Amino acid sequence: MEVSLRPVASFWGTVSLSAVQGQGGSLLCLQGKAQDARRLKGMCKAAARFAGVGEEALLLPFDPRLKGPVPTLLFPYVRLGPLTLFLRHVSPYMQYVTGRRLGFILHHLHTAPLADKERSCVRELEVRNLKKLSAYLNGSYRFRDDAQTLEALMARFTSFKLSPHAAVLRLGALTLDSIFVTDSHELKLLPLPSFRAGDRAEDLALLCAEGTLSFPALCAGIVDGYFGQVPTSFWLNFAMYSALTALTRYARTVISYGLKSPEGQEALFKSRAVRAAFADFKEPLPAWYLSPESLAFRQRFLREGH
Repeated sequence: MEVSLRPVASFWGTVSLSAVQGQGGSLLCLQGKAQDARRLKGMCKAAARFAGVGEEALLLPFDPRLKGPVPTLLFPYVRLGPLTLFLRHVSPYMQYVTGRRLGFILHHLHTAPLADKERSCVRELEVRNLKKLSAYLNGSYRFRDDAQTLEALMARFTSFKLSPHAAVLRLGALTLDSIFVTDSHELKLLPLPSFRAGDRAEDLALLCAEGTLSFPALCAGIVDGYFGQVPTSFWLNFAMYSALTALTRYARTVISYGLKSPEGQEALFKSRAVRAAFADFKEPLPAWYLSPESLAFRQRFLREGH
C-alpha cells in the first residue's frame, strides 16, 4: 500500500507534524522522540480543557500513542499549511483581517472554565514574572540596549497584577508557528502543553511580539478582533508582557541557539522590533496599533462588514 507523507511543521527541534495519505484514508500525525512524550501528553490535556469552547478552532488528537521510542498523536485530516507562509503571500489588509479572526478565536478560547484553585494561582503571577526577569538579568546573555526597557519594567512592576476574577485559561507559549490555515481560509491552532491560568494580555503579547517584525497589520487585527472596543486598562499589562517577552523569551532563544545562528539573529531582530514599536516603552501603545495603515484597515473592515 502506497503512503505519502507531507511535512507540515516542526516544533522544539524534535517534534514534527505531517499529513499522511494512503489508500485507507488521510490523517495528520504528530511525532517526536521518547523525551517528547510528556509534551505530547500535555497537548492532550490542553485539547481536553479547551475542547468545550474551541472544537472548530483547535486540532484535537483522537488516538494518542505515547509509549515507546516514537510517541505519536493522530488528528483528523484537514488540508492546511503554516499561517506564516499564508501571511507572506497576502496583502497587509488580509493580514489584518486574519488577525481579527485570530483575536476572536483567542477571546472564545479564553472563556474555557477555570477551577477555583487555578484562579487563586494568579496571585503568584508577580512572583513568576519576577523570576523571569531575574533569570534574564543573571543569565549568560543580555541585549546590549536593554537599559530603557528594564527601567520601564522596574518602574511599573508593582502595577503588574491581575485579580483572580480576571484570570483566563491561557493557551500558553503561543507562537505563529503553532497556527495553521486550511484551504478554506479557516484558522487551526495546535493545543500547547504550556496552558495555564493567567492574564489574557500575556497570550496576546506573545503572539504580537512574534508578528511585530514582519506582520504588524496582523497584530493590530488580533487586538481589535479580541476586543472590538479595546479597554484602556488592557494596555498596561500588554505593554509589560511585551517588554518581558522582548527580553526574556528572545534571550533564551539566543542562549539556546547562539547569537550568530539564524534563530539567534531572528530573536535579536524580533526583540528590537518589539522595543521599537513601544519606543523602548516610553509609549503606552505600540506604533503598529496607532499607524495610519492600521486605522485605514480598521475603518475598511467595519465599512465592509466582514
